[in-house]
Amino acid sequence: MTLLLVDDEPMIREMLEEDLATAGFDILAAANGREAIAMLDACSNDIAGLVTDIRLGQGPNGGDVARHARALSSTIPIVYM
Repeated sequence: MTLLLVDDEPMIREMLEEDLATAGFDILAAANGREAIAMLDACSNDIAGLVTDIRLGQGPNGGDVARHARALSSTIPIVYM
C-alpha cells in the first residue's frame, strides 16, 4: 500500500518516512504542496492514502493538497498533522 507523505521539514519527513516504511507502507514523499499535487496527478491510482502537514510554507497548504486528493479519489484516507 502506497502513502503520499507531505512535510516541508526534512528531518520530520525523513523520520515519518522511515517509521511508515517500517510499518509496511510504500512511501512517496513530497517536500511541499506543489510537489504533492504533481505526485497525486501522476500517481493517483497508486496512492492509497495521504499523510500531510497542514502548514507547508509557500504555495498550496495541506488542506489544498487534501482537497486535490479528494477531487481525484473521493474515498482516499487523509491524515492531517
